[in-house]
Amino acid sequence: MKSNHRRTLLKAGVAAAALPASLPGFAQTWPAKPIILVASQAPGGTTDILARSVAERLTARLGQSVIVENRVGAGGNIGTGQVAQAAPDGYTLLIGYVGTFAINPSLYPKIPFDPVDSFQNIVGLADTPLVMVVRTDSPANTLDEFVALAKTKMLNYGSAGNGTMNHMAGELLKQTSKINMTHVPYKGVAASVTDLIGGQLDMVFASAPSIVGHLKGARLKALAVTSPARIKPLPDVPTMQESKTAQMSVSTWYSIIGPKGLPPAITQRINTEVVAILNTPEMRDRLDALGAVPWTLGPDQLLATIKADLARWTPIVKATGIKID
Repeated sequence: MKSNHRRTLLKAGVAAAALPASLPGFAQTWPAKPIILVASQAPGGTTDILARSVAERLTARLGQSVIVENRVGAGGNIGTGQVAQAAPDGYTLLIGYVGTFAINPSLYPKIPFDPVDSFQNIVGLADTPLVMVVRTDSPANTLDEFVALAKTKMLNYGSAGNGTMNHMAGELLKQTSKINMTHVPYKGVAASVTDLIGGQLDMVFASAPSIVGHLKGARLKALAVTSPARIKPLPDVPTMQESKTAQMSVSTWYSIIGPKGLPPAITQRINTEVVAILNTPEMRDRLDALGAVPWTLGPDQLLATIKADLARWTPIVKATGIKID
């Protein structure tokens, strides 16, 4: 791991050498103007919620505005690709998302970035589980009862779109429990949750931050969470691993990432500030309320995570047979 870290810093240093000679002084005075933090997913989702929570606190710590911009489309590829092509000067950053980095490369024949080589990983942000939710009038009150129901009739489930994490969680549930369901893709998880409440869907895997409010309002009921352990805002909801028929786990992580060639000094400054933010009682309480866990991984750990998740999700995506042009 240490040798990988040295190689990462060396690559960043070589890339920085190709930039203007004034860069060392520039890195010391960074930031001197507002910073754009790109959220490549739709407003209202977990990526957006986390981006705005961190941007507000980074603004206070850096003394410069950190502005969230939602650049959506193609499962996050558009915004992510734009950051990959941005100048590595610390003024364009990305909220990285496991789906874009670990699923999209095998889902889309062409993507405008390499998940490993196009970026400088900076710092982990949060790890959030998905929550398996059904309507309050569903006859299933547990995950095992849902699986049993799916073996007697064709059920459907919604997602934020083809290839998203909640889609892949549904496919993994089908494989694990040996059931069949019809997938209904939407443009964002909020729309799928609306149709679930309205009776058009039987189930949705939604991220904890985007669904906890609905559950507190008793508009839906949760059958299981995809994390290894139960989460604080939903202590009575069992994990999927506690079931008899679908023992699986899905981790949905978010991080802050910059373009390849981001100077080590700026990388370290952002890492230090974000770790400090995540360690504040205020932010930990905020993440707890959302069902998220602080995830303060460094650059090398993030890179290793991306590689491991690519290896895990690639065969699952291929098994679905889905390709998106």
